[in-house]
Amino acid sequence: MATHKNGPARAIALVGPTGSGKTTLAQALCALGDGARAAPNGPPGPSSEANFASLDFMGERFALIDLPGAVDFQAEMDFALPAVDLALVIADPEPEKALLLHPFLKELERLAVPRAIFVNKMDHARGRIRDLLEAFQPMTARGAADSDLERGAGHRLYRSGA
Repeated sequence: MATHKNGPARAIALVGPTGSGKTTLAQALCALGDGARAAPNGPPGPSSEANFASLDFMGERFALIDLPGAVDFQAEMDFALPAVDLALVIADPEPEKALLLHPFLKELERLAVPRAIFVNKMDHARGRIRDLLEAFQPMTARGAADSDLERGAGHRLYRSGA
């Protein structure tokens, strides 16, 4: 296990369907970090294997595991998920695509992996956040909860309950 001045690195798996933007998000997170190492830099399009990166952010070390989204590569996910501290489930902002998360959420639930849903590509959203959250509800045992989303420097994108 990798260690940092504040202890071991926190492992975060990026999971979700093909085309949800996992690799692009991993690259963006690495660009924000202090001292990113080996940001995923594969060609655009579906990944066929796990990609690994690490970054420092706010004095903490994070290890990112960018997992392929195609069902054909389930073994990659099965190998990595039991070892992570958090699975970040990457979702498309369109409510009609929410069902694509179902197999990922059920597997994470079965493995008891802590998880959070990250709605990506918000700049392309055409529907309402409330409709998207409602679409997630039947897919998780505990349901989905909203929160405030901000785009740095206090620019609010969404306010919970709105």
